[in-house]
Amino acid sequence: MLSTKIFSIEILLRDFKEMIRQVAFCAGADGNDSCSGVFLEKHNGSLVLAATNNRRLGLAKVDAGDAFPDFGRIMVSASALKKIAKLKADTSTLAISVSDVV
Repeated sequence: MLSTKIFSIEILLRDFKEMIRQVAFCAGADGNDSCSGVFLEKHNGSLVLAATNNRRLGLAKVDAGDAFPDFGRIMVSASALKKIAKLKADTSTLAISVSDVV
């Protein structure tokens, strides 16, 4: 039987949308689908988003402290981030859940 680990983080939607704004310009912005995702990880107490399109690098960090568990490194699709960026309720909290099962 497979062991499943599920990690969940919560962040203010307005903070995450600002992070998306800082990296979205190079997450598949040139129509090239070879890199159509954004790298997400917790690193040195910060939540980090990074994206590249082979010409530009977008990087955004927000201080996480101990608020987030160590969930490893994940790729988030650019299309999912675009949908999050369109959400209107900036005062809401965004919950992101990550599983190690595909």
